[in-house]
Formats: sequence, C-alpha cells, structure tokens
Amino acid sequence: MKQLGYLAVLALAMATGEPLLADAGQPVCADWPAYRRDNQRSGVAVDKIEFPMELAWSHESAHAPSPGWPEPARKDYWHHLNKIEPTIVYDRAYHTIIAGQKLYYGSSSDSSVRCLDAGTGKEEWSFITGGPIRLAPVYFEGRVYAGSDDGKVYCLDASQGELIWTFNAAGGEHYLPGNGAIISRLPIRCGLVVEEGNVYFTAGVFPSHGVSLFAVNAETGEQVLEQGLDYAALGYLQTTDSTLIIPSGRSGTCLYD
Repeated sequence: MKQLGYLAVLALAMATGEPLLADAGQPVCADWPAYRRDNQRSGVAVDKIEFPMELAWSHESAHAPSPGWPEPARKDYWHHLNKIEPTIVYDRAYHTIIAGQKLYYGSSSDSSVRCLDAGTGKEEWSFITGGPIRLAPVYFEGRVYAGSDDGKVYCLDASQGELIWTFNAAGGEHYLPGNGAIISRLPIRCGLVVEEGNVYFTAGVFPSHGVSLFAVNAETGEQVLEQGLDYAALGYLQTTDSTLIIPSGRSGTCLYD
C-alpha cells in the first residue's frame, strides 16, 4: 500500500516531459487542471510528448492512501450477489492535477490538500481539512477546489493555499464512524466539476442519511442548486455540453440535464 501514493505523483512528473521549464521560465506543457485533464475525463494531452522520457523528480508521500472501502462486502444483499469484486477503488492511489507550474493532490491519510512545485517536486504548501480527501482536487481561475469526508467543499487560493470559502453540505456538524475514521453523514466522495462558474458535486453515501446533488457559485460558495438523489454517488463526475454524468458503484450511472 505504501507505494501507491508514490507512484501516482511519480507518473505525472514523468509525463510532463523534460525539461519542465523553458529558458525564459515559462511552462512548456499545458495545464492538467482536473482528473484526467478535463470534465469529460478524456485523459488526452494536447502537448506533443517526446520519447524517450527522462525522470525529472519524484515525490513520495509520507503516508499511503487510506481507502474508504478497503475490501468488498462478503455479500451484496440488496442485489443478491455473492463472491463480489470491489467496484469502489478510485481512492487506492493519490490522483494529481497540475496548473500554473504547480502540482496538487489530496490525501486520504492525513486529510490534506498538498501543492508541489512542478519543476522541482518541492512542497510549497499544505492545507488540512476535517476529513480524508479521496479524489483529485480541481483547479479553476487561480483557485483549487476539494471535497472532504467531513462533508465540506473547500475553495483555496492556488498560489498560497489560503482558505477563500467553505461550503458545508450537511448544514451542521453531524458525524458518524466510517471505515476507521470519523466522517460526516454527508461525505463528499465525488470528483468535483466546474462548469459555467458553478462547482457541481454530490454529498452522501447512504440514501437513508440523505444524498444530494449540489451546485455552488465558484467565486462565492453560495448555493445555487440542491437536488435529492435516491442512490449513493461515488466517483468522478463527468460532463458533456448539456449533461452531468453521476457514477454510483453497483447501481450504475445516472444522467442529469
């Protein structure tokens, strides 16, 4: 388990190519501001990558990831399934983004958002939240947004890591034990997307405790939308020109206007 966090950051450092900076100090490569680069999760780079690549640097996190669902249940009573395989495996490694010559990732082991210099791998700042961060943050117009198991979405200044605003999906401090940690009854376990100035995300993993889709203003954190869901939303949200795609473990995927 320890090497999972190490490999995630090492791979992105290699993929940016070499050198990381031009002679004038300007970045050679385009930003990668969301998980798999964009809200469509295309994973397609716009830069030409020269081979063979050479290792520029590596960064090993102090702690291995702490997955929210380390093992599958022995039996899925709801769907009448036996000998099931795990489907919720998105948080078994740290996922990184890069923007403005800085690399960012969230940690499920120490509940932090961390920023590294993309040219050297040196840590520039870290911000501690109230619960594990299980998916990659997203960068938008000089800000970094991250969702936490404490039920809150954090908006941070991308250059210094200073808190700009916090949105509490649960509307209060309501916590319960969950896989070795104390989490909100409405943890944020989806990959955030920013579209047309709004941050979209889901909160909650147990329908009996409530699960909702939210949209908040990316600049102010003010709520724009809340819509109840009847299933657990888990994993990275995706968008098309007109559709929001919400994944959900074994329950499939749902589409919203």
